[in-house]
Amino acid sequence: MKKLLAALVAAMMLMSCAALAETGVNVMTVTGSGVVNVLADQATVVLGVEEKKEDVLEAQDAVNEKINAIYDALIEYGVEPKNIGTDRIYISAAYTYPLDIAVLSGYTASNSIEIRTTDIDSVGEIIDIAFAAGANELNAVNFSASNAGEAQQQALALAVENAMTKAQTLADAAGVGIGEVLSLEEQPSYGAATGAAYLNLREESAADAGTLVQASTIEVSATVVLQLAMDTDA
Repeated sequence: MKKLLAALVAAMMLMSCAALAETGVNVMTVTGSGVVNVLADQATVVLGVEEKKEDVLEAQDAVNEKINAIYDALIEYGVEPKNIGTDRIYISAAYTYPLDIAVLSGYTASNSIEIRTTDIDSVGEIIDIAFAAGANELNAVNFSASNAGEAQQQALALAVENAMTKAQTLADAAGVGIGEVLSLEEQPSYGAATGAAYLNLREESAADAGTLVQASTIEVSATVVLQLAMDTDA
């Protein structure tokens, strides 16, 4: 319903601008952008276990045993049960192709879990504990900010301010004035750069090596399209 309403509003705006153009009103269209950086204060780690066995039940049992060990180790470390959840379970058959003929060679089973925390400094330890307990896959380390919604509103305000500044600059350069705002539309946001990175420093030769996780800021951006009437008599 919201998408339909937005489409109708956009169509009405286009019709309005077309009508203005037919009556001799000049229209200026500018795009504005705004960016706000916020500190990451939440992290989600996705990791798990993959095992290959000739028998499907053996593969599944091997995975389940390690996942349970990882879960117990994380609980002992202090992660709350509500912050640990299953992310993905997968079982597939593996084949070899001697003489171009598919021959079943075994099964691959995997299970990944998602661990959420608000203690950014603990992310590296969480990864190390999980790997020590049997994890062999690190799928993702994602960072987010609890105040991202507020930052989005600030970015929108900056985007509108940027659009108005652009419009005034263009009008001054062209020797015209700017009139009333005809339309103002927010453009879809396709995601923000996390500004976060992780580096796996686990080494067999270094017993004290751990996983270093670095989280900086999250970039929250917004874009708007602004249409104004131009006063050529100014």
